[in-house]
Amino acid sequence: MVSTVVNGINEPELNSLSMEILDNAELISELFDKIDSKIEELPEIYKSNSCLELINSYKDFRANYAVIKNNIVSYSDDLISLGNNMRENADYLTDMFVKYTQDTRSKTKEIESY
Repeated sequence: MVSTVVNGINEPELNSLSMEILDNAELISELFDKIDSKIEELPEIYKSNSCLELINSYKDFRANYAVIKNNIVSYSDDLISLGNNMRENADYLTDMFVKYTQDTRSKTKEIESY
């Protein structure tokens, strides 16, 4: 049965937001790539122990890039799952309401016929 129940979730807006989040994740990845490129240029510009320390510290920090992007993508996926779950729950509740309404009407007619 198709649900006509409003489930409180604006699915088109939720999908749009999810796509926007994914687009921003891609922009963040591009920014990380630009930072990588600039860090790689540092040894050519600054030849010092401090520069090497900065690069090593950056490499430690850079390990978090994948985690950051995965968390952003996961958040986008969670939004879509939320919309799907809300719709499925609304459909289920609607079906249950219709079923119990029909059962009640049937029982009422049965009782009235006695």
